[in-house]
Amino acid sequence: MLAFYRCLLRLYPAEYVHEYADEMVLVFRQAQQAAREQNVQRRVLFYIRELFGILEGAYRAQCRNFHWTPFRRFEMRSEFRFSRVTVAVMTALLAFVVLTIDYVRNIAANPGSQPTIGILHIPSLSRVLFFLAYGLFTMCIYGSIGYGVILALRKAGLRK
Repeated sequence: MLAFYRCLLRLYPAEYVHEYADEMVLVFRQAQQAAREQNVQRRVLFYIRELFGILEGAYRAQCRNFHWTPFRRFEMRSEFRFSRVTVAVMTALLAFVVLTIDYVRNIAANPGSQPTIGILHIPSLSRVLFFLAYGLFTMCIYGSIGYGVILALRKAGLRK
C-alpha cells in the first residue's frame, strides 16, 4: 500500500511533491502502523479515507496552480476583510435590534402605559425615525471611539 501511496503522490504538482512528499509518506506510514492494530473494517475505512484524501488534496493543489478551485467558498483566506460599509450596516442592525428588544421589553412590562426606551419617553411621533436617529448617533459615537483608538495605535507605531 505504501508503494501505491507514493505513486498517488505524483498527482500533486512537482514543487509540492519535492517539498512535502517525505513528510506525507512518514505520516502515512505511522497512521498505517496504527491502523494495523485495528479490525479489518477499520483498516478498510482507513485506506478508503486516505485514498480519497490524497486524491482530493492533489486535485486542490493542482487547482491552486490555476488560481481556481470549486472549493473556494469553503477555504479561509487570510486576505479577507469586511468592508467598512459592511461593518457600518452590521453595527446599525445591532443597534436597531438592541433598541427593539428594549422597546418590546418595556411594552411587555407596562402594557397600558406609554412605551419608553431607556429614560426617554416617546409619544406618538414616528418611532422608526427615532430608532434610526438614535442608532446613527450611537454608531457615530462608537465609530469615533474606534477611529481614535486606531489613530492612537498608528501613532504609537503599531500596525494591524
